Amino acid sequence: MRAYYPEHPLVWSFTSQRLRDKSRNQPSAWKSTEEVLVELHQQGYQQAVVQSLHIVPGYEYEKIEIAARCAPLQVSVGKPLLSSMHDCRRVVQALEPYLPASDPSHVAVLACHGTQHPGGAAQYAQFKKCLEERSLHMVFFAAVEGEPLWKNVLEQIRTLRVSRVSLIPFMLVAGVHIREEVLGENSGSWRSCLSGYEVASVREGLGYNNAILALYADHIRSALHALHN
Repeated sequence: MRAYYPEHPLVWSFTSQRLRDKSRNQPSAWKSTEEVLVELHQQGYQQAVVQSLHIVPGYEYEKIEIAARCAPLQVSVGKPLLSSMHDCRRVVQALEPYLPASDPSHVAVLACHGTQHPGGAAQYAQFKKCLEERSLHMVFFAAVEGEPLWKNVLEQIRTLRVSRVSLIPFMLVAGVHIREEVLGENSGSWRSCLSGYEVASVREGLGYNNAILALYADHIRSALHALHN
């Protein structure tokens, strides 16, 4: 983002209370969005863009919106990765090198975090619809928390005559969920459930995909435009 917007200072904030608590005793403790916006105001800034790094709008994204409304300076919020059908189409295009196009023996599973938030669930559904528009019927969603459940997706895969399964993180970073629950060597991991299949895995999150980063940068551009109009 510094490369996209070198004229703007960039600082981090974290919506997760759990992560902020873990960093509490570190020299540079992670701060909430509210704390960062207050500090920026104290430093003399009058405007700020807060760019969400979430995949879909959910409860954590709502924390950003609340912080923006309560901030002592003018704030514009950049949308999460999937916020429109246009976003969905761009993300599908960014992932196409990893997805089965016309190979009937190959399925891909996108490992998402999952959400109980109705807006987030709606965006996941819109993305699935976009996959169907592109005739990518051999691409499945499974969530590490919530639905769609991995066991249900696995049952679907077993009804198909496929020999290859790709496991793809549908998260910004491939953290503990991906390393252990999806790709881990333990008996309960998704990968371990695929005995008998050729399993390919992507071990980097969406944040390492340049086309995904370009979409986030465009959301910042839209938020900056909103500040000046």
